[in-house]
Amino acid sequence: GGYHGHFDRLSIASFIKDNQTFTNNEYAWYSYDSFLFKMWVQTSMAHNMVVVDGRMQMPAPCKCIYYHDGADFKAVAAQTISRWCDPPYGGQTPYPYIFPEEKCIREGRQILPPLQAREQGAIGEYSEEVYAKRLLILFHGYCITWDYLEGTKEHDFDCLYHPHGVFRNENNLKFDTYRERFSEDPYNAGQFILHCYTALCDGTVRLAFHDAQPRVNPNDIIDFVKESAVWRVCPQVGEVTLARYPQSADNFTAENIEQTRAYWHQGLKKTVSFHSHGTSARFVTILEIGENTDILKSATMQKDGTLKLSEADGQEWTVSVEGMDARGEEIRVKVVREDYENCVNTDKTE
Repeated sequence: GGYHGHFDRLSIASFIKDNQTFTNNEYAWYSYDSFLFKMWVQTSMAHNMVVVDGRMQMPAPCKCIYYHDGADFKAVAAQTISRWCDPPYGGQTPYPYIFPEEKCIREGRQILPPLQAREQGAIGEYSEEVYAKRLLILFHGYCITWDYLEGTKEHDFDCLYHPHGVFRNENNLKFDTYRERFSEDPYNAGQFILHCYTALCDGTVRLAFHDAQPRVNPNDIIDFVKESAVWRVCPQVGEVTLARYPQSADNFTAENIEQTRAYWHQGLKKTVSFHSHGTSARFVTILEIGENTDILKSATMQKDGTLKLSEADGQEWTVSVEGMDARGEEIRVKVVREDYENCVNTDKTE
């Protein structure tokens, strides 16, 4: 709506009891007058979605292509075709101040210096159209997400989640690559995500977040869930990045950046990225949120493309999905319980 809305088709948002939410962009709220309203708050990077080249998804129609509302599981899938561009440089226009020099001084904030001059509000060149579809399956208190994106050129794809809480490296992942910012592009919203630690991981990855600090936003929404965990099941090999989500008091000066290094053990919002590169990308991820995250014990992608789940009560399930790896195909979801005691399979869908 006239650049008033957010650029977040196929993003996940959750609202649970007691007015809690897994994601609320007002957590790092910069008001309409700030250049960070347009360069961060509204951008795709601030949402739980797959982002192309760290840029911003242009407005485009979104179509529901699958829906299942059964007692066994609930699921929905949607697709969109959109071009991608940089967020409006310097935010809303016009300001009575030269950007970035005068405006940054007025706000007391910093931005990476541009390599080439760009007019305030400019969004750079568009990408080609990129096809994207996302399938969401709610099952036993956790959320399984299938993503597929396809362009004609090579891109960096980042499946982003923004969990909340203290991170403990329970799986001893080797975060041996560090960069100060998610992106060094002065026109990219990724420059406001700080202190990025990256690990190259094989197999299923689970990142758990504990003891999140409650935070009440100006609109009285509590941006907080006590426990959460984010799983990457596919791709089986690739980069996993943990970073610091912007806070509303950040000004991105050298002093601010130095003061914010020790964030792993703070109950604040983080950013998680699962990365892929190519002309297309496929992600299978799982999200757990709530009072606890102890239902799901393991998740494995089988060679035939099915997802095997093991739960705390000893039950094992397989989830198979058809039609997610190409455009235009009909989606089918099948959930099967593996009952080893009686040596039978119980088909949970027709």
